Amino acid sequence: MTRSLPLRRAVFLGLFGFAAAPAYAQNIRPLGDDLILNVPPGFEAFEQPGRIELEQTRALRTPLSIWISASEPVALHSRLIHGRYGDIRYTVEAQEMDGSGGDFYELRARRILPDGREVGLLAYRQSERRPDFSVALDVLASVQLRDPS
Repeated sequence: MTRSLPLRRAVFLGLFGFAAAPAYAQNIRPLGDDLILNVPPGFEAFEQPGRIELEQTRALRTPLSIWISASEPVALHSRLIHGRYGDIRYTVEAQEMDGSGGDFYELRARRILPDGREVGLLAYRQSERRPDFSVALDVLASVQLRDPS
């Protein structure tokens, strides 16, 4: 039985290439005294008083910056995201800027946790069109109570 070269390569990669690839461990960080959040791959977390700042570390032309806090309120927002954890409301505002990177966009979001607390998020990115803020919203959706044990 003869197999084509692409098929042999696919079988080789499937058996050996992916088995050796490292699994991405979750990078869980505390937010305040009793909350935790997941820092996505490619981001570095900096703890500041009352909040965590996440900066995209991979080489990008327009990196994403995220600030998340359980102690600083965020203004009310107009749109509800369905299909995520909790109640996430957000707005995206564009500020016209001169330069080759396009406009500067700001995402403001908030989520009410099951215990009634509000978690606020601000994210910034420069782009020529409305950027995808799904990573920032996923970070907000990942906030949960720390396991008491």
